[in-house]
Amino acid sequence: MYRIIYLMAAFLIFTSLDASAFWGSEEKSDSGLDLKAGYDANTVITVSGKLLSPASKTGNSEHTEMKIESKDGVYTVVLGPWSYWEKSGYKIENSSEISVTGSKAVGKNGEMFIFAKSLETRESGVLNLRNNSGVPNWSRANSSQSQRNGTGRGGAGFRGGSMRGSGGRR
Repeated sequence: MYRIIYLMAAFLIFTSLDASAFWGSEEKSDSGLDLKAGYDANTVITVSGKLLSPASKTGNSEHTEMKIESKDGVYTVVLGPWSYWEKSGYKIENSSEISVTGSKAVGKNGEMFIFAKSLETRESGVLNLRNNSGVPNWSRANSSQSQRNGTGRGGAGFRGGSMRGSGGRR
Protein backbone atom coordinates (compact mmCIF):
# COMPACT_ATOMS: atom_id res chain seq x y z
CA MET A 1 0.00 0.00 0.00
CA TYR A 2 2.78 2.46 0.93
CA ARG A 3 4.59 1.60 -2.29
CA ILE A 4 1.57 2.75 -4.32
CA ILE A 5 1.36 6.00 -2.35
CA TYR A 6 5.09 6.66 -2.87
CA LEU A 7 4.78 5.91 -6.58
CA MET A 8 1.80 8.23 -6.93
CA ALA A 9 3.60 11.00 -5.02
CA ALA A 10 6.71 10.58 -7.19
CA PHE A 11 4.58 10.63 -10.34
CA LEU A 12 2.81 13.83 -9.27
CA ILE A 13 6.07 15.55 -8.38
CA PHE A 14 7.70 14.48 -11.64
CA THR A 15 4.78 15.57 -13.81
CA SER A 16 4.44 18.93 -12.07
CA LEU A 17 8.15 19.64 -12.53
CA ASP A 18 7.96 18.61 -16.16
CA ALA A 19 4.90 20.77 -16.78
CA SER A 20 6.59 23.72 -15.11
CA ALA A 21 9.65 23.35 -17.34
CA PHE A 22 7.47 23.08 -20.45
CA TRP A 23 5.03 25.87 -19.70
CA GLY A 24 7.46 28.03 -17.73
CA SER A 25 6.90 29.79 -14.47
CA GLU A 26 5.08 33.08 -14.05
CA GLU A 27 8.49 34.79 -14.09
CA LYS A 28 9.19 33.65 -17.66
CA SER A 29 7.88 35.33 -20.76
CA ASP A 30 6.82 33.74 -24.03
CA SER A 31 10.46 34.10 -25.07
CA GLY A 32 11.55 31.60 -22.41
CA LEU A 33 13.61 34.26 -20.62
CA ASP A 34 13.37 34.70 -16.87
CA LEU A 35 12.20 38.31 -16.60
CA LYS A 36 12.89 38.52 -12.88
CA ALA A 37 16.46 37.17 -12.84
CA GLY A 38 17.53 37.56 -16.48
CA TYR A 39 20.20 40.24 -15.97
CA ASP A 40 23.74 39.08 -16.79
CA ALA A 41 26.53 41.59 -16.11
CA ASN A 42 28.70 39.79 -18.71
CA THR A 43 26.42 40.79 -21.60
CA VAL A 44 25.97 44.52 -20.95
CA ILE A 45 25.65 46.70 -24.05
CA THR A 46 24.36 50.18 -24.88
CA VAL A 47 21.79 50.56 -27.65
CA SER A 48 20.45 53.82 -29.01
CA GLY A 49 17.33 54.15 -31.06
CA LYS A 50 13.77 55.36 -31.40
CA LEU A 51 10.98 54.44 -28.98
CA LEU A 52 8.42 52.30 -30.82
CA SER A 53 6.05 51.52 -27.96
CA PRO A 54 5.86 53.17 -24.54
CA ALA A 55 6.42 51.35 -21.25
CA SER A 56 3.54 49.06 -20.37
CA LYS A 57 2.75 45.98 -18.29
CA THR A 58 3.22 42.67 -20.07
CA GLY A 59 0.10 40.52 -20.07
CA ASN A 60 -0.82 39.28 -16.59
CA SER A 61 2.75 39.82 -15.43
CA GLU A 62 3.93 42.70 -13.26
CA HIS A 63 6.89 43.36 -15.56
CA THR A 64 7.22 46.53 -17.59
CA GLU A 65 8.46 46.47 -21.17
CA MET A 66 8.88 48.87 -24.07
CA LYS A 67 10.19 48.48 -27.60
CA ILE A 68 12.94 50.46 -29.28
CA GLU A 69 14.28 50.32 -32.81
CA SER A 70 18.02 50.66 -33.28
CA LYS A 71 20.22 50.23 -36.34
CA ASP A 72 20.63 46.57 -35.28
CA GLY A 73 16.90 45.85 -35.09
CA VAL A 74 14.02 45.96 -32.61
CA TYR A 75 14.69 45.34 -28.91
CA THR A 76 12.23 44.64 -26.13
CA VAL A 77 13.49 46.55 -23.10
CA VAL A 78 12.63 44.96 -19.73
CA LEU A 79 12.29 47.74 -17.14
CA GLY A 80 11.33 45.87 -13.96
CA PRO A 81 8.12 45.83 -11.93
CA TRP A 82 5.30 48.11 -13.06
CA SER A 83 4.94 49.59 -9.57
CA TYR A 84 8.60 50.70 -9.59
CA TRP A 85 8.31 52.14 -13.09
CA GLU A 86 5.20 54.15 -12.16
CA LYS A 87 6.87 55.55 -9.03
CA SER A 88 9.93 56.64 -11.04
CA GLY A 89 7.85 59.21 -12.93
CA TYR A 90 10.20 58.88 -15.91
CA LYS A 91 8.50 60.04 -19.11
CA ILE A 92 9.38 59.12 -22.69
CA GLU A 93 7.36 60.33 -25.65
CA ASN A 94 6.67 58.03 -28.62
CA SER A 95 9.36 58.33 -31.30
CA SER A 96 11.82 59.85 -28.79
CA GLU A 97 15.48 59.04 -29.20
CA ILE A 98 16.59 56.87 -26.28
CA SER A 99 19.78 55.19 -25.14
CA VAL A 100 19.48 51.99 -23.09
CA THR A 101 22.31 50.28 -21.23
CA GLY A 102 21.66 46.77 -20.01
CA SER A 103 22.07 43.05 -20.37
CA LYS A 104 21.37 41.71 -23.87
CA ALA A 105 19.56 38.39 -24.29
CA VAL A 106 17.93 36.56 -27.18
CA GLY A 107 14.69 34.69 -26.58
CA LYS A 108 13.90 31.24 -27.94
CA ASN A 109 11.74 33.00 -30.53
CA GLY A 110 14.74 35.05 -31.76
CA GLU A 111 13.46 38.29 -30.21
CA MET A 112 16.22 40.56 -28.83
CA PHE A 113 15.87 41.78 -25.23
CA ILE A 114 17.71 44.23 -23.02
CA PHE A 115 17.29 43.98 -19.24
CA ALA A 116 17.73 47.69 -18.59
CA LYS A 117 20.33 49.05 -16.19
CA SER A 118 19.80 52.67 -17.22
CA LEU A 119 17.86 54.79 -19.70
CA GLU A 120 18.69 58.19 -21.11
CA THR A 121 16.77 60.68 -23.22
CA ARG A 122 17.53 64.29 -24.02
CA GLU A 123 14.20 65.39 -22.52
CA SER A 124 14.18 63.34 -19.29
CA GLY A 125 17.86 62.74 -18.58
CA VAL A 126 19.17 59.52 -17.01
CA LEU A 127 17.20 56.96 -15.02
CA ASN A 128 19.27 54.30 -13.24
CA LEU A 129 17.35 51.06 -12.66
CA ARG A 130 20.22 48.90 -11.35
CA ASN A 131 23.55 49.36 -9.63
CA ASN A 132 26.86 48.53 -11.32
CA SER A 133 26.58 44.88 -10.24
CA GLY A 134 23.15 44.60 -11.85
CA VAL A 135 21.18 44.48 -8.59
CA PRO A 136 17.83 46.19 -9.24
CA ASN A 137 17.01 49.37 -7.35
CA TRP A 138 13.61 47.91 -6.43
CA SER A 139 15.16 44.96 -4.58
CA ARG A 140 15.70 44.92 -0.84
CA ALA A 141 19.31 43.80 -1.41
CA ASN A 142 20.17 46.97 -3.31
CA SER A 143 18.24 49.15 -0.89
CA SER A 144 19.95 47.81 2.22
CA GLN A 145 23.38 47.77 0.54
CA SER A 146 23.06 51.40 -0.50
CA GLN A 147 22.00 52.31 3.03
CA ARG A 148 25.09 50.61 4.51
CA ASN A 149 27.22 52.56 2.05
CA GLY A 150 25.27 55.77 2.66
CA THR A 151 24.46 56.10 -1.04
CA GLY A 152 20.75 55.35 -1.26
CA ARG A 153 17.41 56.84 -0.40
CA GLY A 154 14.49 55.05 1.19
CA GLY A 155 14.06 51.29 1.14
CA ALA A 156 14.37 48.75 3.88
CA GLY A 157 17.90 49.45 5.06
CA PHE A 158 17.94 52.71 7.04
CA ARG A 159 15.26 53.27 9.67
CA GLY A 160 13.00 51.02 7.65
CA GLY A 161 12.87 47.96 9.89
CA SER A 162 9.58 46.48 10.97
CA MET A 163 10.44 46.49 14.69
CA ARG A 164 10.33 49.67 16.74
CA GLY A 165 13.65 51.38 17.12
CA SER A 166 15.38 49.17 14.55
CA GLY A 167 17.37 50.12 11.51
CA GLY A 168 19.36 53.17 12.67
CA ARG A 169 22.98 53.81 11.71
CA ARG A 170 25.64 52.74 14.17
